[in-house]
Amino acid sequence: MDSRGALDVQNRGDRPVLDAKIVQQLRELGEGDGTSHFLEELVALFDAEVDRKVVELETAIQQEDRGAVQLIARSVSGCAGQVGAAIAAGICRRIELAGAAGNLDVRTTELDDLRDELVRARAALRAQLLVSAA
Repeated sequence: MDSRGALDVQNRGDRPVLDAKIVQQLRELGEGDGTSHFLEELVALFDAEVDRKVVELETAIQQEDRGAVQLIARSVSGCAGQVGAAIAAGICRRIELAGAAGNLDVRTTELDDLRDELVRARAALRAQLLVSAA
């Protein structure tokens, strides 16, 4: 961890993929309810929900449905934020704002960035599962 409490592995530029404080809070929640698989279950739910929502987001972008783009991007941002994937959440916020502005080109570029960042976030989450299991 660095001085900001963020994971210093799998960085994107100078920003960590996951917020270590949130990951630690999730670990503590799992310890508090006596469930050793809490983080594992949360990551599985995140994967399933985000996969579905990204497909919906792509469809909304293709259909130029600004309202749906905003709503879905906000939902994905919330999912990402809950597991500490701050960069992915930030990309979603940019997609949401671009949807509000009707900027299709930016949303397409941002969607590609989101997919890439979700790959990194999933890898970092899986690494945390290994740490938790040890």
